[in-house]
Amino acid sequence: MSFLNLAFLWGLPLLAVPVAIHLLSRRRQDVVKWGAMQFLLESSLRRRKIWRVDDLLLMLLRTLAVVALVLALARPLWHGSSLGGAGHRDVIFVWDVSMSMGRALKDGTPFDRLLEKTEELLEKLGPTDSLRGMITVGRGEWLTTESEPATAERKQQLLGVLKETGVTEASADWFACLGTALRVAAPARSRARLVVVLCDGQAQGWRKEDQPGWQNFLTMVEESKTPTAIELHNVVGAVDLANNLAIDKLSTPRPLLGIGETFVVEADVRNHGDTPLERGTIQWSLDGTSLGQSTVGPIGVGQSIKVPLKQVAGKSGVSRLTCRLETPDDLAADNECSLILEVIEHVPILLVDDAEEEDPLKSDRGYVLAALGQDKTGASTPQGTSIFDVTTIASTELGAQALSNFRAIIFSNTPDLDEAAIGKLTEFVRVGGGLWLALGDRTSPQEFNRQLYRSGAGLAPWPIETAQGDPDRREKFVAIHPPLKEHPATVLLADTQRLDIDRAKVFRRFPFAAAPARGQIPVLLESGTGEALAVEGFLGQGRVIVQALSMGVRWSNLPLMQAYVPLVHEWLWHLIQPTGIALNLRPGDPLLVSLPPNEHVRAVRLKQPGGIELPLTTIQQGARSLAQSRRTQRPGLYEAVIEVEGKPDDVRPYQVARSPEESKLDQWPVELTAKWNDSRIARVNPTESIAMPASTFGQTTGEPLWGMLLALVVFALLAELGMARRIAAKRFGFRNEAAENQSPAFGRFAAFLETAVFGRKGGPG
Repeated sequence: MSFLNLAFLWGLPLLAVPVAIHLLSRRRQDVVKWGAMQFLLESSLRRRKIWRVDDLLLMLLRTLAVVALVLALARPLWHGSSLGGAGHRDVIFVWDVSMSMGRALKDGTPFDRLLEKTEELLEKLGPTDSLRGMITVGRGEWLTTESEPATAERKQQLLGVLKETGVTEASADWFACLGTALRVAAPARSRARLVVVLCDGQAQGWRKEDQPGWQNFLTMVEESKTPTAIELHNVVGAVDLANNLAIDKLSTPRPLLGIGETFVVEADVRNHGDTPLERGTIQWSLDGTSLGQSTVGPIGVGQSIKVPLKQVAGKSGVSRLTCRLETPDDLAADNECSLILEVIEHVPILLVDDAEEEDPLKSDRGYVLAALGQDKTGASTPQGTSIFDVTTIASTELGAQALSNFRAIIFSNTPDLDEAAIGKLTEFVRVGGGLWLALGDRTSPQEFNRQLYRSGAGLAPWPIETAQGDPDRREKFVAIHPPLKEHPATVLLADTQRLDIDRAKVFRRFPFAAAPARGQIPVLLESGTGEALAVEGFLGQGRVIVQALSMGVRWSNLPLMQAYVPLVHEWLWHLIQPTGIALNLRPGDPLLVSLPPNEHVRAVRLKQPGGIELPLTTIQQGARSLAQSRRTQRPGLYEAVIEVEGKPDDVRPYQVARSPEESKLDQWPVELTAKWNDSRIARVNPTESIAMPASTFGQTTGEPLWGMLLALVVFALLAELGMARRIAAKRFGFRNEAAENQSPAFGRFAAFLETAVFGRKGGPG
């Protein structure tokens, strides 16, 4: 037992007050002899013995009231288990269902051992324990919403849900999951909490180097309002070296493609095991149809290679590209990886150009149209059908144009714009549209900075300065440096073996002022001296490219280079990527489903990995109707099913990527076990499981007793009042007279009190 307010215990000497009153009431009186009293002596002696017993009971009641009041003010806490509710525990199981739990062992998998250990531990729970369970998906996913008594039926139900869930492709974040378990409210009757962790001992997810995270976690446990202990059970123990080859990820510069376009996908294959691979095979497929195979190897321990696949985009629609490593190893789940590709038929582009002449030396429009496969009228050239549908307007027509009909907007020579046009462009970019601003002789630096940069709050990521260079003196120029491969918009341009971007010359350009108001600004093109020639900005969901030179040949010879057409195509594809729905997600990313316009959609539901289905909510984003869900913590294939009146269900695939770190099967180091054992709240593989260590009771309050003590004070006072009234009535015989002078209500209350305390009404002999 402990006390929260020890100072009030100094009030215990007040116990002497009722004792003193009792002793003073027994002081000797002067005896007056009266002859007639001799006949009553025998009766008087008998009554005096009864009175002494009554006085003693009265003193004990008063003493009890004082003791109970002082102890209640001191707020005592009971840490034992003998007070009914004090033995109740809130037991939370946290099960590791990450991908590594499917590893092949000699006698099954770690998940099989986890189920056996769970059954063993569940049998040790008592009837006063409450039970709930969580799996390591995201920040922790509860298998049961409420904590319920650990009955046999409840145990079997929870075990059945765990078996049905099985192993996922998720990666365990132990700090996040345990934090969720510790923050959940304990049942009202629980006086202690026990968190039971069952895992495979994988080092991944424990963040052993994160010292601040460890300290915050231990502080959270020690400061918990409920005494808390943690048990960690490694169901695998010591294991042999792993043999594990994995496809960490599939990557492509852009998953949104045009019909007939050639694209490249790369598989990143890594050897996470302890055995070198001499030779292996990768099988490629698209929606279940084989695309062929690739040979991999040799791959040393810890090494990785990239395996490319070159294909031509076929019919329009959404497809799932899958590659599978046909090499047996200890962890088969990471031998397969998928990527969702979307192929579209047309890309509507809005070209804004104010030139009134068709002379290529005075107009930039013709070069842009030619690069997009169209003639000056906007029709496709005889060489083939262009996927880009270009609409050309003057800047004065922006106000009447519905920008939502286009995926990207190009200004071939950005002029001054009015506030209404700026507002429409800003909203267009915020909802995912792409904007390309090429600067030329129609651009005013002052108006550009005021309207489009807006001190870092506008469409342009950087301000510009006065134009430099003379387009008439072609012997003076700035060369373009080959861009880096790291940016998806410049991967193709960086190949100077095939393209001639390094031979382009810039005769006049607008220098960018050094004002990185939005952090690190991506530079797409720069000169040989490091001067930025094209930069990328972001606003809302959309992207903006600002090019320091015009799109024609007046300021550079770039339109005459082989690299010009790939540059225009690649940058446009990069700009329009956000206009499509993201189909390849990371765990926790929002999943959006674009609903068909002008159709009666009855319902939209989402099929998650493992067969779980849930309905989706509908939102409005600009002119688009969308359904959304944020329950994407489990990696794997998701399918959105759209039920449209009078049509077959429309099924759309989504892929949530897994973490490559989960393929590392390293066991947690000895120092991690020592870290747990050094804390007084955790035990690793305890011999006495499902037990609260005695040290945990020192961290919080325990069972509060002051409520019962206050009730005892009230009872003692009421009993003392009833006892005093009974004694007075017996000794002095004035009960009836006093009752006559009292109000009827008070009389009834006094009679009720006496009856409740003594079981009958008192009165004279």
